[in-house]
Formats: sequence, structure tokens, C-alpha cells
Amino acid sequence: MAVVACRRYQAAGLVVHALVRRNRRRFGISSRRRCIVHVADACRTGIGSSIAVGVNATAAAGGWVVGLADMPFVSTDTIAAVRAAIENGAAIAAPIVAAAAATRSASRRTAAKVCGN
Repeated sequence: MAVVACRRYQAAGLVVHALVRRNRRRFGISSRRRCIVHVADACRTGIGSSIAVGVNATAAAGGWVVGLADMPFVSTDTIAAVRAAIENGAAIAAPIVAAAAATRSASRRTAAKVCGN
């Protein structure tokens, strides 16, 4: 799953940084997908700590698109739309999928619109 998620974020034009706990397999993402891997014990304490580690490791970035390795079905188009919203000045951007399209099979085919401030 992590390799598929990494591939989608890269296809959307992003440089991918992955956060892993010490003594965890790195899912082959660093060697096969040219992903930058950060080992951080703080990842044990939850997703907020993981995000903080990632932001601190990439503090010079102009913005961040946060994705989870266990969500490989987020489409490249959706990721690219979130990226574009951030690049166009949105402080926060999130994909929104209509409730009618929220079934598992439909959500994979339906492009999400992005809400940015």
C-alpha cells in the first residue's frame, strides 16, 4: 500500500517524504520509489506527532500535502488538485466527495472537488 500511495503522490508532482518508526520495515519505498525516508520515534505517539516531524524535517517547504501510506486509493487527480490549491495561495485545502459518490466503487472513479480558503 505504501508503495502505491508513494507512486500516486509522485505522479501528482510531489517530492515524497515518508515517516517510519525505528525498527519498522520501510516498505521498499526508499529504494524502489526514490522516496525520502525519515526515521522518527515520535511517530509512535500518533498522527499529529508524525505530521510535526514531517513539517520540521521540511521546514523550508512552501506548503505540505499530507497523505497516509494506508490510503493508496486517493487518485492522482485529487492529490494534484490539493497541490494546486496550496500553490495558488490556499492556507488549507481538502478534497470533498459528494455523499452520492461516497460508495467504495464510485469514490474511486469520481474526481473530488477541492475546497480551499
